[in-house]
Amino acid sequence: MGSLTPAMTAALAVLRRFNRRVSRTEQSAFWRRYADAAPNVIMRDGKLERTGPAQLAMQGIVRSILKDFNQDEINAFVLDYRQYT
Repeated sequence: MGSLTPAMTAALAVLRRFNRRVSRTEQSAFWRRYADAAPNVIMRDGKLERTGPAQLAMQGIVRSILKDFNQDEINAFVLDYRQYT
């Protein structure tokens, strides 16, 4: 097996950073709380229509509430998730 090229070294560094972010997200309070269960989300004042097997159309003003969640927990999880997508 040969030595790593600079491109391979750079790619490995990116992968290591990504893995650290995944580990941090999996250790977050938000993630731990729902390791074995889906969150119960309440939507008010909106119309929801299924338009395909994995597609939804929403219309109107939508207010989503995640019960028993601290807004800081939600914000931290969303910020981490956005890094992945």
